[in-house]
Amino acid sequence: MKNVDTFQDNTEDNTINTAFSMSIVQTIDSLTNKGTIKYLMKLSDGNFIECVLLAYSKNIFLHKKLVSLCISCQVGCRLDCSFCATGKDKFVRDMTSKEIIDQLLVVQDHLKRKGSKVKITGITFMGMGEPLLNYDNVVDAIKFFNKEGNHGDSLHISLSTSGIIPKIYKLTEEKLNLYLYLSLHATTEDQRKKLMPKSISNIPDLIKSMEHYSKQTNTAVCINYLLFDGVNDTPEDAERLALMIGSKKFNVSLKMYCDNNFPGLKSSSIETAEKFMKILKKKNISVGILNSFGNDIYSGCGQLRQRKMLDKSDMKHISVFSPKKILRSTKEMLSTTYHIIKNRK
Repeated sequence: MKNVDTFQDNTEDNTINTAFSMSIVQTIDSLTNKGTIKYLMKLSDGNFIECVLLAYSKNIFLHKKLVSLCISCQVGCRLDCSFCATGKDKFVRDMTSKEIIDQLLVVQDHLKRKGSKVKITGITFMGMGEPLLNYDNVVDAIKFFNKEGNHGDSLHISLSTSGIIPKIYKLTEEKLNLYLYLSLHATTEDQRKKLMPKSISNIPDLIKSMEHYSKQTNTAVCINYLLFDGVNDTPEDAERLALMIGSKKFNVSLKMYCDNNFPGLKSSSIETAEKFMKILKKKNISVGILNSFGNDIYSGCGQLRQRKMLDKSDMKHISVFSPKKILRSTKEMLSTTYHIIKNRK
């Protein structure tokens, strides 16, 4: 792996009274020039979480470019999906709303210190954890992002859920500026049980809850669909997916799998993905293919954290900095000390 952080800042501000702190223990930049930066962050209790900056990624449904920050909401995950590295390390705890918000703040500060003029325009809850299983903290964070005077006018906020049906209905009543994704990944109950064994909701009920959210909020919702070679990528799967969506106000995001080397799971070919997409398009369904970003920098959910857990010898603390200005909430200043740590490999 390669370093991109060559800066050091030895400024220390001992006057900051921190309620918690996070450390960026590794920052890896994509060598493919796709603008992907993967962050591994250390929380005050020693746990690690991840977020990924996808710079200048084009949203296939908004038809505009977004600089999106994919953030985490839990340390580990309860769901243990067969394709996800996060679940293999098991669930540790929920993140607080401050910790969730702080991912944005530390990345903004990092970009500023590198002299970058990149402006983050999107937040996606698609990192570690199931957002709707940490409902209150996630909603509080979204309200902060939505709030006028913070980022409400500029941030496009999206959340992906495995399908916690009661919380989807509850989310509908929150009146948030939020684009909702359902991580479906299957067209039969048997497929979904194998891929997502702890996601207990059946597919028709999931589709019904998403349709309810769409109608009540007057927004399109999106189906996330990871394509696995020989598992869920057949023409019959495409036909079944088209049938369950029908004329509903749904988009479909077909995703190429960021391989984790799990037995029996590998990404479908781009040719297979294009055939799958063609079937959906013939049914007048809004669909696009999203390629994996940053495969060479462990950008898949939980990959970098898992690597850190397996090998703790390749990270070394080098400097400390304290931001002078941090976004203000209505009741308190989010004061946080950050530690920059980089890979010495």
